[in-house]
Amino acid sequence: MRSRAVAVLVWGLGMAALGGCDLADALGGGPERQRGGRWSVYLVYDFVYSSLVPGDTVTIGAGAGGCDFAVLVCPSASSATEPERFQWRSHNPAVADVTPAGLVRARALGDARLEVTFLGEHGGGTSSTVITVLPPISAVVLRLSRDTVRVGQLVTATIGGVDAAGRGVPRAGVRYAYYPQMLEVVGTPAYEPGGTGFYTVTFLALAPAAADVRAFRPHARYSQELWAAESLVVTPAAAAR
Repeated sequence: MRSRAVAVLVWGLGMAALGGCDLADALGGGPERQRGGRWSVYLVYDFVYSSLVPGDTVTIGAGAGGCDFAVLVCPSASSATEPERFQWRSHNPAVADVTPAGLVRARALGDARLEVTFLGEHGGGTSSTVITVLPPISAVVLRLSRDTVRVGQLVTATIGGVDAAGRGVPRAGVRYAYYPQMLEVVGTPAYEPGGTGFYTVTFLALAPAAADVRAFRPHARYSQELWAAESLVVTPAAAAR
């Protein structure tokens, strides 16, 4: 089961515990020098996957922070309290645009890189992420070729998204999840012919266990995420004769 922690498009917010507050180098944001300290800009989300469908809106927050070892303080700034210090930009506004307040509007299918720049007194920094706008679907479909296998055997999952009429939707952005202690992906997932949007994933059973294989379509709002699950039982390999 996937955990839904608050997602931060930072490559780790706990850098201070890893040997210092040089966040700018670790996160890729431009530094702002302030009495020997450094700033780094990051985007903060209340969702895990940055996917939307046309017509959706979602607000993104941003922050900037760093540490000054000279006086042992860690100043910070937030777009919620100091919006005038943050500038937003979409590199593909035809797909998704963003307002000065960080409100993202999904307009068309595709990808759009969103960028926020922190305007500090002595410089600033920038961070970005990619928003994917996907076609709307009504349900996620997951079918397993069998519900019980032995260790060493293969099982195939067919995965996709469908519309209200049950038709497959190409490029629906449906993902899958499994327990790596129990299963291993063999080869490369392959799309079915005919443009149905369904693809197959082949798993090798590694160890005896019982768990779900899951398929899900992420959405910026967790309440609108779609998912499906199928139970799989892996039994011990047959004894050698």
